[in-house]
Amino acid sequence: MDWKVVGGVVVGVGVLGGIVWVLARRTSGGELGAWTISQIRRANERSGSYFFSPGAMRFFRSRIGRRVFEGPGGVYFVTSEQFVYNDPRGGGSQVHPRKYSVKKFDPATGEVDAVVEFQEFSTSEAAARRARVLATAGS
Repeated sequence: MDWKVVGGVVVGVGVLGGIVWVLARRTSGGELGAWTISQIRRANERSGSYFFSPGAMRFFRSRIGRRVFEGPGGVYFVTSEQFVYNDPRGGGSQVHPRKYSVKKFDPATGEVDAVVEFQEFSTSEAAARRARVLATAGS
């Protein structure tokens, strides 16, 4: 099923058993569900970007949140990263706490960009609140 946002309504159109189905729901709270993380990942890969590449994810010890926040302000999601410092003189490694960032996805280009300070948030809930606010901006 293909999902699109039309005038504040999420519309899905699909064919099942030879019947064309149209499903719609009014959006609320900045979280629409028109884009999924899987769709964002595929669009980003098609754009030639390496944001979701295994090497980049491993380097930053990144995790991608499952929720997508979409609205008049754009499409946002939350990531977390964990910095590990490896002492080049053999002094061992130091693992820093996992922190959270908000990213913006551009459906037109497939690109993902940071919209707040990298690792600005200590909790995923705080990052999700900011993503929701950014998505609903402009409404």
